[in-house]
Amino acid sequence: MTAREEIDKYKNEFASLRNASAEEKEEFDKRFRNFIRSKSVEEKKLYAAAFTESAKDEMKRAKKLADYVDAKIKRWNTSVNVAYSSIQ
Repeated sequence: MTAREEIDKYKNEFASLRNASAEEKEEFDKRFRNFIRSKSVEEKKLYAAAFTESAKDEMKRAKKLADYVDAKIKRWNTSVNVAYSSIQ
């Protein structure tokens, strides 16, 4: 498994802990920290790069979603304004 695949696996597991107990979250943190500690300096660099790449991808995805929502809101506001002006 590549560094990016490992990071994505942990990212998905972290996301699934949204409604988990504090103990479950602590257990995840311990496992992730131990996983990273077990890696060599060179591997840690690869994992850091994979983490950064993954974070940037998520930021791009969030921006696309925000842009989509903004466009929908603008369209909705326009149609509401047109409908409202036709009532008056």
